[in-house]
Amino acid sequence: MSRIQEETLKKMIKAIAETRSDEYDCDLCFEKLEKFVEMDFFGEDAAKHYPMVKHHLDSCVCCAEEYQALIDALSGLESDPTLAK
Repeated sequence: MSRIQEETLKKMIKAIAETRSDEYDCDLCFEKLEKFVEMDFFGEDAAKHYPMVKHHLDSCVCCAEEYQALIDALSGLESDPTLAK
């Protein structure tokens, strides 16, 4: 087995082992993502209030990228207040 295949297999096994019966899918995560991002951006413990969103973001690259894009957008608004008008 090549090294790439071995690493991929390890990641898949880890993801399966960490799967929870009450896990959010991408749609449900996305519904709550705006509030999660807002809380996180302003220093609140978003993971405490939305642990399933945090769990999903830790395991879903697509949703994690969406989270980062929203954080980046808020950072841009904060650094240039004229963009918020």
